[in-house]
Amino acid sequence: MTPSFLFGEAFRHERRLFSADRLTALIVLILLAAIGYGIHNGKAWVEKQQQAVSAAQAEEKARLKESRDNLIAMEDGRYVASSSFRNPANPLWVGNRHAATYAVLPPTALALTAIGQSDLNPPYMAVSADSKETFLFNEEIENPANLLIGYFDLAFFYRISFAAAYHRAVLQCSFGRT
Repeated sequence: MTPSFLFGEAFRHERRLFSADRLTALIVLILLAAIGYGIHNGKAWVEKQQQAVSAAQAEEKARLKESRDNLIAMEDGRYVASSSFRNPANPLWVGNRHAATYAVLPPTALALTAIGQSDLNPPYMAVSADSKETFLFNEEIENPANLLIGYFDLAFFYRISFAAAYHRAVLQCSFGRT
């Protein structure tokens, strides 16, 4: 007997067992629906992050252009800053936040499977000469209940299915079935 014949026989036998048990079909459908929802949720999250990065880069470009235009106008004598904190020639003003650039972390190929990582690795971060306290105590504008519950992503789904399979293996070993 060839290995392919044995595999075919085993596959046919398993298929007969699965078709006899309707609960298995229901579980497979629920799992497929959960995977589809996870992929849909991941795609929407990645698109939302890409839009946020594009908006931040557009804001940075407009802010730096305005600062450059004000500095050129100040050199020509056409612009007078309303205060020293709005003076584009002031290095403190420029270095703290007003000339800050964004460090962008583009989404990877598997970003839609693990959207919970975006809580730890944001898609963009303002880089400036500010103190580290402003970086550490950056405001979180997400709803705290959403952060507590988390997002349904495929990485979470894989961990749950791995835990369930491990639990089943432990139960089989504890009842003497290996």
